[in-house]
Amino acid sequence: MDLQDTLGGAEQPPEPPDQKAGQTVVAPDLSVVIDDPHDRRRKPSRRGRIRAAKQRRRRRRRIIIGSVFTVLLLYLAFLGVSALMALREAKSAVQAVRQLTSLSDIGNLGNVNTTAAATALDTLSDSINGIETWVGNPGWKPLEWVPYYGKDVKAARSMIHVANTVANDAMPQLRNALGSIKPAEFGITGGTVSLPGLADAAPSLQLANPVMTQAAADLRQIQPGHIGAVTDALEQGKALIGTVADLTDGLSRFATVAPSMLDLNNSQPRTYLVLAQNNAELRATGGLPGSWGTLTVAGGRMTLGEFIPETQLPILDQPVIPLESEETNLYTDALGRIPHDVNLTPEFPRAAAIAKAMWEQANPGQTIDGVIALDPVLLQSLLGAVGGVTVDGMTLDGQNAAKVLLHEVYAKSADANWQNEFFARAAHASFARIVDGANANVMALVGAMRQAVGGGHLLLWSAQGAEQRQIEDTAVAGMLNDTPAQPKLGIYFNDLGQSKMDWYLDRRTKVTLDHANADGSKVWTVNVTLTNTLDPADVDSTPAYVLGDGAHGITPGQLGVNVFHYTPAGGRLVSWQLPDGGDFDLLTTHDGHTVGAKAFVLDPGQSVTYTLSVQTAATPNAADLVVAQTPLL
Repeated sequence: MDLQDTLGGAEQPPEPPDQKAGQTVVAPDLSVVIDDPHDRRRKPSRRGRIRAAKQRRRRRRRIIIGSVFTVLLLYLAFLGVSALMALREAKSAVQAVRQLTSLSDIGNLGNVNTTAAATALDTLSDSINGIETWVGNPGWKPLEWVPYYGKDVKAARSMIHVANTVANDAMPQLRNALGSIKPAEFGITGGTVSLPGLADAAPSLQLANPVMTQAAADLRQIQPGHIGAVTDALEQGKALIGTVADLTDGLSRFATVAPSMLDLNNSQPRTYLVLAQNNAELRATGGLPGSWGTLTVAGGRMTLGEFIPETQLPILDQPVIPLESEETNLYTDALGRIPHDVNLTPEFPRAAAIAKAMWEQANPGQTIDGVIALDPVLLQSLLGAVGGVTVDGMTLDGQNAAKVLLHEVYAKSADANWQNEFFARAAHASFARIVDGANANVMALVGAMRQAVGGGHLLLWSAQGAEQRQIEDTAVAGMLNDTPAQPKLGIYFNDLGQSKMDWYLDRRTKVTLDHANADGSKVWTVNVTLTNTLDPADVDSTPAYVLGDGAHGITPGQLGVNVFHYTPAGGRLVSWQLPDGGDFDLLTTHDGHTVGAKAFVLDPGQSVTYTLSVQTAATPNAADLVVAQTPLL
């Protein structure tokens, strides 16, 4: 018995009966499987495997489709909820805009409740931020790729983005400005201007201004799509933002320069030269500067000095300041020598600088801080706001002041001395009336002045560089067009006959787009019609002073003007068809503009029409071409 038996070891299995000692055991061959129909572990058939694969693919397809459908439902739900929430914010924004509408009319500024306006600005800002949150997020971006309507989605989102920038970067500053100014207290009392809070509002307005300007430019670049409602909203947004941008720009500039130009802080009195232009004898900026005088402002108090006729100023042998060769080529050196010719040039800052130098030379010791040019059309508008005056038995009011001062006075008397004295008395009487009635009608005055500025009947230049930079590029500056994105064709008139016949000049202009070029430039057709409206039967009864002295061979009843056509910034004259089939009398350049000059002499009742083809600069999204013209009546 061995040890394993002793310890009760496990029983050893018996040896196979056919196995002999010393033989090798061979494992069975399992590579061959007997095809037993009752074997549960048998492999599926080929057909079964295909069927199973198809079932698996169907299950995967159902899972994918279900997942996509679920995601799509969730995305549509997101869009729906976002749209509904944005619509709710939009309705709130519309209400706020309606409350702020009055701010777009500076004539109603005095009636604005600044607290309510500030609240409306807050509401509008919050609403726009809400719209941006719901619709401006990346979840809406894929819809911009949808054929056809994707352009509308992109336009709407771009518009919302611009509005959101305004809400975050401009509206808080506008709200701060509203908290500073007190427009209801703006006024003129006893000849003293009061603009409480305006200087405090200037910094906020200066911050808001570039934001609004850029927003207006960005909106102009957004292209409309196909959905009418989106296009309408885009156009309304452009109009609204454009209006607010213009208002903000004007208020910002005014708030920046008015305190110093009016010496509101009583630190540096100002003296301004005032040029009274006579539109019946045209000059490029408006009319012959027949009367010259001064306006002094100290601590906001305005004092009008004596006015003298331009004939009392000396005609110089040499220009009072050096002239450019381009200027003398167009206007001769009379521009710098003869007082009534200082504004032969349409560039008012240049005319003002020449006038300042002439006045200071004639009045040693007196320093001119700026120049104001105005005409009877402005005076009529202002008298319409405050009431009329009576001078030498003649009434001047909001209906007839221009006609009396530009025409009827010459029928009353041919005495030039009496005419000059009448103009001086009319100026002082009107100034006194405007100052006395201003406090009760300040916003009506502001509205009338704004309208006159738009027509070119009031011009302003400051000798202070910082102030002039704020005035530049505004309607009151009277500058040549230097902005290709805002193209203007200049058509400026100078009288030829030394007469007052321009009272009878009727001018009509029509601008039509001809075609757009691939580079972004556009070609415009401009038709101009000039008419001498004097009835031939009335020539003999018209005062000789009105008919003129026959200069340049012009006979009584004829109307003669030199017309100067200035191309828009970066543009050119493509072609022209003039009445006589000829060419311009002079084709030259001035300050970067091509200028075509042509003299016209019209018989009583005669009309002439001519056509210009004008190309604007290759500037994307530029505004339409407009015509900047010498103001008439």
